[in-house]
Amino acid sequence: MLDAESFAALLTDCYQRCWLVAAAVTGDRVEADDIVQEASIIALRKLGDFTTGTNFSAWISQIVRLTALNHLKKTARHSIVVTDPQTIDQTETASSSDARSGTVSVNESGRLAEHQVDFDDHVLRALEGISDTARACLLLRVVHQLSYAEIAKTLEIPEGTAMSHVHRGKRAIREQLKSGAETPLRYSKDPLQK
Repeated sequence: MLDAESFAALLTDCYQRCWLVAAAVTGDRVEADDIVQEASIIALRKLGDFTTGTNFSAWISQIVRLTALNHLKKTARHSIVVTDPQTIDQTETASSSDARSGTVSVNESGRLAEHQVDFDDHVLRALEGISDTARACLLLRVVHQLSYAEIAKTLEIPEGTAMSHVHRGKRAIREQLKSGAETPLRYSKDPLQK
């Protein structure tokens, strides 16, 4: 069984991956740290459930994913939005001027045009258009350069499903960025669903 020091060392080694899973599931980079911390406390309490010699990163990532999903359920139940008419008017004016600015421009060398300061916003909106599992698969593949087998083990899904999520996620984001649409284009959470 792992002791607290070994647990801390293993968690430190895979913290970025855990954070990425939390951010991918919730779509909220600010909350990701809190979710990983909460999941770490849960994992520390369940340390007896961890089998020494197995993949610690996959075990803790699954706890992070479930904690993030629970966080989403809690916040969905408690989300109340107070609106100020003046704020709504300002938001509508800003979003309509954003829509007029068109799609993301890239020059011949593949670099962003100087006026494209909001490119990250377009990418984040496009990422919001894919399911939490697809977003986690895509980010683990692109950012952490994990193999499909590692992604499958981390998220406890079949390897083919991980491949499908990455492929469909990339395609959905590409279409979203090409279209320049303000609202994310969505694809089904489960590619096998009709």
